Amino acid sequence: MYSAKRSRARVVQTYSPETQLLTEVDDKRLFGPTAPPPGLGAAESIQLLGRLRSAIDEAALTLAYQPKFDLQTGRIVGVEALLRWPQPDGTVLVPEAFLPLVRRHGLMGQITQLVIGKALDDALAWRRAGLELPIAVNLFAPSVANIALPATITHALAERGLPPTALTVEITEELFLDSTERTRAVLEELQSNGIRIAIDDFGSGYSALSYLRDLPIDEVKLDRSFIAPVLVDARAAAVVRAVVDLAHVLDLTVVVEGVEDAETAALVRELGCDVGQGYFYGVPLPPDELLGAAVRKLRATH
Repeated sequence: MYSAKRSRARVVQTYSPETQLLTEVDDKRLFGPTAPPPGLGAAESIQLLGRLRSAIDEAALTLAYQPKFDLQTGRIVGVEALLRWPQPDGTVLVPEAFLPLVRRHGLMGQITQLVIGKALDDALAWRRAGLELPIAVNLFAPSVANIALPATITHALAERGLPPTALTVEITEELFLDSTERTRAVLEELQSNGIRIAIDDFGSGYSALSYLRDLPIDEVKLDRSFIAPVLVDARAAAVVRAVVDLAHVLDLTVVVEGVEDAETAALVRELGCDVGQGYFYGVPLPPDELLGAAVRKLRATH
């Protein structure tokens, strides 16, 4: 039932005894089985799973980084890490193509460790090159419900000599369908350790204002679907302004996703949003290219 509630695809969720087997971070218990990736049969899914396991073991998954800009000053203020899986034929798979397999087969814990490790390695390399940019990493349940997560992240930061401000943890509302109290405890510990917490994709599903009131968060990220109509729908723009005003009263930073053109950029700035992200500002880039682009941008703003 909870797997069905979390899924945004119209597929049947089927019970399997394997979902009662606990993994290191309870992936299978909390997520349950999911359907194979769209367009794949059972045999293709098994082959993809085998390749995915090898890619995880060999750390062959990569990260691309999309910049985030202060809407008032135009300066780059951070990046979001986006997971990518390069294929032998030169194509690249985005998470939507393989996350169902990750969830179904209890691989989320390994993926989480890999993403955090790679992101912090890149943050360290950038700092050594003179660029200090916080990296936002999107974590899914049950990773955020894992009580060992704060210690794992703190250890990873300490290993590299990075401050807690180098990392922002982004969470999605789906994780609050279960393990709410445990998740809140984990978030409180992360925040007390100096790590920023953001609610991602706010407005894309059944976002509750109680999240803003009750959860230890620092940022709200407005989903692209929430922003898309603002240019042509006055009611949509009014709702965005109301959410922004509420977030500011609660001392939260408002990040707007999916800004694709100058008109939208101007309007969300007028509506009071703090930080913008989208193709208008910059496409996702590999670590080295992001470093070069960020340095050029910083020089241009000085």
